[in-house]
Amino acid sequence: MRPSTPALRPTDLTTGDTDGTKGRLTYHVYTDPEPLNFSTTDTTHTGAVTVKVARAAGDALTCTTLAFTFPAGDTETDLLPKAHHKTIVRGYPGTWTLTEKNKTAQFVARPRSGHNVFEAGAPSLEFTFSNLEINSHPGTASLTIEETTGPATASTAPTTEIWHAPLPKAPAGFDFGDFHTTSTTVRAGTHPMLSWRATLPKDYKVFLIWDTPQKTQDVTTVTSYSDAHVTQDTVFQLRACPTGDINKPLMVLTTTVTVSNPYIEARKLTVTGPTHILCASPDTGPLEPLQTQMYANQPVRHVYRAETDGMLTGTIRTLSSSANASLGIYVAPPTSTNHPGHYSEISCAGSGDLDPDKPGETLDALVPAGSTVTVTWHLIDNQRESAADGSTSETITTTLRWQPWGRGALAFVPTPGS
Repeated sequence: MRPSTPALRPTDLTTGDTDGTKGRLTYHVYTDPEPLNFSTTDTTHTGAVTVKVARAAGDALTCTTLAFTFPAGDTETDLLPKAHHKTIVRGYPGTWTLTEKNKTAQFVARPRSGHNVFEAGAPSLEFTFSNLEINSHPGTASLTIEETTGPATASTAPTTEIWHAPLPKAPAGFDFGDFHTTSTTVRAGTHPMLSWRATLPKDYKVFLIWDTPQKTQDVTTVTSYSDAHVTQDTVFQLRACPTGDINKPLMVLTTTVTVSNPYIEARKLTVTGPTHILCASPDTGPLEPLQTQMYANQPVRHVYRAETDGMLTGTIRTLSSSANASLGIYVAPPTSTNHPGHYSEISCAGSGDLDPDKPGETLDALVPAGSTVTVTWHLIDNQRESAADGSTSETITTTLRWQPWGRGALAFVPTPGS
């Protein structure tokens, strides 16, 4: 497997209905700089906050108002000074209005006529607040988001929900981000490589936390770690702590590693009916083995659309000692997720073993719902021998398996030449 290197990206301080199960909106919050810099007696620092609003999944919602409040005061949980004098600059889509209530750092957004519906998979709405004067107290403030929403297809009256997005404040020059794993999907029993950026003041400590029961590692002096042994899907947390107290972090980053063949541990298991440890894939999408006769330098490219979260597993085998082939999977998540696409590839050099049932190397790709998945396989080089009747033997087989984590197929998307 050869995944692409993730691009540098800002920390996503996500809040709200992140999986679409609560009947609400989801919010992706970013700051510039990341994190915000608190002011000093000598220097006043300003920053910007961007909020992207979307419907993660589920039925469409109508929204009558969105309110964004930045706390003002002189404590570590406030963002602006109590007496702030700078004019906050606002940016918002033309389909909405955004007004400030009496210079209180509370902003109310309202949709223009015909633009009050949020549908799952639709592009996010983006609101920006810049020239924010940051107070002089390090800590973590909260952006309060108040939404008034209701079902788009029902007569139910809209209701209000309040969410809070953390806004860390750090010294100027503080740099802490881009926490990621080299491969988002690994095999059980392996040690994923974790990397991040960290330029911190002298007294700060950085701790890596994972697993249950909790494992903790002091990683203050390094920016990578590869000694964590994983057997199940694992969430890694990276904490930057100003006082060295692991329970008082200034900023927390997280990343997830998915294990394609997890170990199952059950301390207490009660079964009262039929139980399926691993459900069979539905009979839709590219689920049967894809076996094809290939010619030299003739690539095949198929495109699919994921209707739910899932795992796509692929194998490739050559059936001739002179055949060399590759299988690649490119996953492009929906643009609303703000996550870059990732590419994985395996190759197979012919060994002369003509047993098509012998397993080959496996490629596992994590596929978020709504992603576009491009699968390519290519016979790189082959000198095929013809039989007496002029026919040529099959030299390559490719197999794809789709394991959904919800209800949905990996649907084939017809494209020219596919």
